[in-house]
Amino acid sequence: MKEKAYAILEELKIPYEKFEHPPLFTCEDAKKHRPNCDFLDVKNLFVRNKNKSNLYLVVIPADKRADLQAIRELLQETKLCFAESELLAEKLKVTQGAVSILCVANLDNSDVTVLIDSQILEAKKVGFHPSINTETLVFATSAIPIILNHAKVNWKII
Repeated sequence: MKEKAYAILEELKIPYEKFEHPPLFTCEDAKKHRPNCDFLDVKNLFVRNKNKSNLYLVVIPADKRADLQAIRELLQETKLCFAESELLAEKLKVTQGAVSILCVANLDNSDVTVLIDSQILEAKKVGFHPSINTETLVFATSAIPIILNHAKVNWKII
């Protein structure tokens, strides 16, 4: 599926840098294998509401704690929890550790809402996995809205 991530960047003429590395599953792995990166490192969390009727891809700076309670209140949900690996594979077509906004290229429909932390949009460059956790693609943060709008996905700044 990484081909779809590359294709969307090529189609939109978004320049990027590619970094190959050992598999990254956590933010600690990223610090270990990409210690001197000159881009904002983020974490991508795939969460769902209680009855799985609403799915969210939450993107926050890697050094920020995910406050699911505050996000739940903002979205007016009764409960949020991390989505099961089966749901992750079904909806985003990736495994744990490879989740990123570039997964929107894999969506069959737009039933996933992307939530972008406002601090991310303040950075110059950001890095995301292209649906595989052994590569990171770095591009201008200004490309995020372009990618999400092109994919016709619902998204919000939080």
